Amino acid sequence: MNCSLAVSEEGSNPFSFHAVIDSDVFTFINRKPASYPLVPFKTEIINPSPHTTAMANFYTPRWVTSSLPFLGFAPSSNPFKCEFLRCLDYSAHTLPITGNNIDGFALDLSLQADWDSLERNFRAFLRACMFVNRFGIPENFRLWAFPLQYGYKQLYKNQDKARAAAHRSRQAFIPLIASVSFFLRLLYHLENEWGNLVERRKDIPAPPSNPFWSDRQNKVEQERYGPVPSKWEWQEKLRERTSISVEWLSYFHEIMDIPMVGLFFDVHHSGCLSLLLVFLETKMPLVLYWGSTNDWRIPLELPPSIPVPSRALVNHLMSKQIPYSPPVPTTPAVSSTTNITRKKLRLPRLDGGTQPRKSEGVIEFLKRREIDRLRKIASEDMKDRQSRLQREKKCI
Repeated sequence: MNCSLAVSEEGSNPFSFHAVIDSDVFTFINRKPASYPLVPFKTEIINPSPHTTAMANFYTPRWVTSSLPFLGFAPSSNPFKCEFLRCLDYSAHTLPITGNNIDGFALDLSLQADWDSLERNFRAFLRACMFVNRFGIPENFRLWAFPLQYGYKQLYKNQDKARAAAHRSRQAFIPLIASVSFFLRLLYHLENEWGNLVERRKDIPAPPSNPFWSDRQNKVEQERYGPVPSKWEWQEKLRERTSISVEWLSYFHEIMDIPMVGLFFDVHHSGCLSLLLVFLETKMPLVLYWGSTNDWRIPLELPPSIPVPSRALVNHLMSKQIPYSPPVPTTPAVSSTTNITRKKLRLPRLDGGTQPRKSEGVIEFLKRREIDRLRKIASEDMKDRQSRLQREKKCI
C-alpha cells in the first residue's frame, strides 16, 4: 500500500519530528523508527473477547482507545525470551499437544501447570497494581480476556483445535503483560508527581456525603481528601498487598526493558488525553495525530512540553511529499524448543491470604493464616526478612 510522505528535519529535539502522510498531520515522539509504520485504519475494531477465532497482532502500533489504553505497552519483540517466561516460548507448530481420538487432545499437562502458575501470579500482581493505583483511568476501561479463557486447559476432539486454543492462550499473555506494564507506569508516574499532586489536592474541597452510597463508599471517598504522606511508598504497598519478593518485581522490569510497541494517539478523540504524560514518560514510540491538512488544530489542554507543528511547516511538508511504501507488519520469531531450565519463581500470595474462605470458622482461619505466615518466613531472603521486621516493628 503506497502513500505520500514528507517529514521535517530534526530540530533542537532529536527525539521528535513532524510528518504529513497523505492528507494527515502527525508528530512522531521519542524513538525515530527505522521505517515509518503503516497508519492503521481508525475504523478497525479490536475485540478483546476470548471467542474470536483470530487474535490481534500485538506487535504493531494501533490507535489508542479509552477502553484498551494499555496495548501500546506491549513489548515490540518476543518477550518470552525472558528467563521466567520461557515456558511460553513456543510457536503454534511446536506446542506439545498430547492425547488420542478417544479421550481427546490437550496441551501437555506439565506445560499447562506452568502456564496456570504464571497466569495466576500475573493476575494477582495486576490486581494489586490496580488496587494501589490512584491515577484516574477512563470509565470504560476494560482488561483483555485472560489466557485461561482461551482454553489451554480444555480437551478437544482433534489436535488442530487443541493447538489453536493453546496458541491463542499463549498470545493472550501479551496483553496481560501490557496491562501490568501500563499500571506499573502509572505507579511510577504518581511517584514522580506525588509532591505536585498533593499540593493541587489541597485546593479541592471534599465532596458531600452521598445518601445513595453505602457508609463504606462514603468513608473511602472522604479518605481521599484526608491527610496524605509526603512521599508515596507504592512499592511497599504493592509488596504488602501481594507478599511479593523484590525478585518478582525485577521480572517485570526485565520485560519493561524491551522497547514497547507504541501507539497512534488522536489528540482530539482518543478519550485518553489525561494519560498522555504517562505515555511520554515511558519513552515508547508515540505518533500524535492533529487532523487533516485542511482541518488540524492543537488542543488547549495539551501539555506545554509537547512539540507541535506550525501552519507554515505543514504547508511546506505538503509541497515536499514523495511516494512511500510502508513495511508489512511482522510477528517476532519464537524458539523451536524450550529445553531450558527455568529458575523457580518467587510466587505472590494467590488466595487473599488474610481473608477468610467461605464456610471457614474463625479458629480454622487463624490457624491457616499462621501456617501461611510461617511458610513465607521460611522461604524469604535477607531483603524480605529485613522488610518484614521493619513492618512488624512499626506495628508494635
